[in-house]
Amino acid sequence: MMTPLKQSNKIYHSFLVRADDSQRAVKQVELYLSRTQMVSYKEMTIAEDDVLSGQLSGFESLLKEGVAGNMAFAAKQLALLKDEGVTQLDDLLTMEEGYLTKVLHIVTHVLDGVIGIDSAFYNLVEDSHRISPALFTEMQTTPEHFWLVKANAVGVQDSILHIS
Repeated sequence: MMTPLKQSNKIYHSFLVRADDSQRAVKQVELYLSRTQMVSYKEMTIAEDDVLSGQLSGFESLLKEGVAGNMAFAAKQLALLKDEGVTQLDDLLTMEEGYLTKVLHIVTHVLDGVIGIDSAFYNLVEDSHRISPALFTEMQTTPEHFWLVKANAVGVQDSILHIS
């Protein structure tokens, strides 16, 4: 459920939200995607079956899978930098502006919590690609207030953070 799929111009993101019910959870995701300047899509839908309650068995596993997907993307980008000779922090000072500095920029955004089209999972509660221990505890205490919402997008209109 968490891996963004980019076949036929389709992209999927899963969002963690805190809401009283599934309709409010969906509205949060729709509002966020309509307002963010980091990425915009030609078309975006959310199917009823793609809105999962925090009370669902396996909810925590899905969240961890999403975070792992984001970190795998970041690791892949770091491997690319290493393949190009960036192996120490001092190497960053001598990098020429261009593709590699943009890769580095994207990695920092993933680690810092800025959504991009390669984000498998996004935590709207904390504006992050990860989940803090405090939020995990809160979700275990009040799972009825948390939702995982999968947004299905088609056609990127604009994206600041995408690497092809």
